[in-house]
Amino acid sequence: MQARKTISIAKALVLEEEIYADLMARKQRSRERNTVQSACTQEIGIVEKWITTTEAAEIMGVTVRAVQQLCAQGQIVCRQWGKRAWMVSEEAAKSYQKPASGRPMKIDDETD
Repeated sequence: MQARKTISIAKALVLEEEIYADLMARKQRSRERNTVQSACTQEIGIVEKWITTTEAAEIMGVTVRAVQQLCAQGQIVCRQWGKRAWMVSEEAAKSYQKPASGRPMKIDDETD
């Protein structure tokens, strides 16, 4: 019984090291990708300012949840920050046109 525990602990340590190495490699690729994106945007003169969903909601005149849904649906320019947070392009928030609320007015056709 003791030998089985030792083997399983050794396997667990190897697995933990592999997971850690994979995580570090992903972080490095992410850093490299962000560096390339930053260099490209600076080279062509595009400097995007990113704001939180709370700030975007205030600018757009909608709720924070509505901003999150618009981001998830791809209707405004956003970047996902982590698993749940969104960062919104300030320019996209300022140019957002809030759809008309309520039912459309009924137009009566008067025919004589």
